[in-house]
Amino acid sequence: MASHLSGRFSACVAIVKHCRVILAGGHLGIVRGIINTGPVVLHTHCFDSEGFVCAALLLFCFSFTMVSLPSLPVSLALSPRVYRILGCNSGSMTLQGTNTYLVGTGRKRLLIDTGEANNFAYLQYLSQALAETGACICGVLCTHWHADHIGGVMNVARQYSVTNLMKFRRDNPEENIKYEQLGFEFVREGQLITVEGATLKVIHTPGHADDHMSLQLLEENAVFTGDCILGDGSTTVFEDLDSYMKSLKKLQSLAPDLIYPGHGSPIHDAVKRIQRYIDHRQRRENQIFNVLSQSKLPLTPMDIVQKIYSETPAMLHRAASINVLQHLEKLQKLGKTKKKDGKWKALTKNFAITITARS
Repeated sequence: MASHLSGRFSACVAIVKHCRVILAGGHLGIVRGIINTGPVVLHTHCFDSEGFVCAALLLFCFSFTMVSLPSLPVSLALSPRVYRILGCNSGSMTLQGTNTYLVGTGRKRLLIDTGEANNFAYLQYLSQALAETGACICGVLCTHWHADHIGGVMNVARQYSVTNLMKFRRDNPEENIKYEQLGFEFVREGQLITVEGATLKVIHTPGHADDHMSLQLLEENAVFTGDCILGDGSTTVFEDLDSYMKSLKKLQSLAPDLIYPGHGSPIHDAVKRIQRYIDHRQRRENQIFNVLSQSKLPLTPMDIVQKIYSETPAMLHRAASINVLQHLEKLQKLGKTKKKDGKWKALTKNFAITITARS
């Protein structure tokens, strides 16, 4: 038993070391694929009856990957008109925590995102920030529907008597009815939202989520990007890769000087970082298509994973297969691939997009 667990512990350590490499390389999306939102849950099909011990050890070891992230103060003025308060919810899915931002220079300010529900530590820090700045919240803007960004909105609304709640519409009309019942107003593409000292322009950036919006701060040529671009690592495309790539190019066309991300540190080389995100996704897509086009037989996403993620521990292959599937679906929209009976084949032999050389 001891030697058996020792061997499995060694395997766990090897996986964690690989996760560290992925994280350091800016590929947090694969690491995130291991863990679901909500309570931290590993895909337990990877373990047998003794696996709970190994899972606990893995989670313990995995916590050390957070050491790779820079430490961020809970509250900090990032500019004369932007004050960041961390959501007090650090973790493998949220990095140092969700970034929430007070925006403006006068007494009435906008709050971008609200962290998770019933996080009273966050609400305490938010109260301290409001006291320090002499401000009140006149409106809340939620970048998208994920719980670590919108979950705390009702707590904020009740505690600070905020009635002006704003977000972008979802594709599902029934979901929009629920938000309307909660008192949300839906913003539109290009809409300007102003407070003293700050003008925010709404930019619809779907892909990570259908209702995802970024907010351009005109006075600073900066963009609040939510989960579209992160300050550390790279994001997970939960819904539609094709839409996500178009959103990246939309942000790139703004040529921002600065990015205030939904998680992690501010990004001062904004245009280069956006290009890096585009190149990373495109490089992977080229790999996937090359494998598919050179195969005589149709392939499943897992077949492709085993070829291009050959050095990745098998435990991560399921998460990687989700990334591969998103690329295949994007290529299908472009008429480059076709799916039949769960397997994929290339419809052309030539497809590759040039990757921008890094400067």
